[in-house]
Amino acid sequence: MGLQSNSILLSYLNTCKNQPTQNSLNIFMFYHNHRRFKAVERKGKTPIELFTGKKTR
Repeated sequence: MGLQSNSILLSYLNTCKNQPTQNSLNIFMFYHNHRRFKAVERKGKTPIELFTGKKTR
């Protein structure tokens, strides 16, 4: 999971020449925290659900 999100962030940083805006980083953070895991152990849950214990839509 960590390696995948790092590769997503690194590919984004390469396209914006390592000068991302705060808005762009906020969007990335939202995406990362709200996408559902596909792995067996955490399948169907989001990082924010695991952290807070509350179900999201």
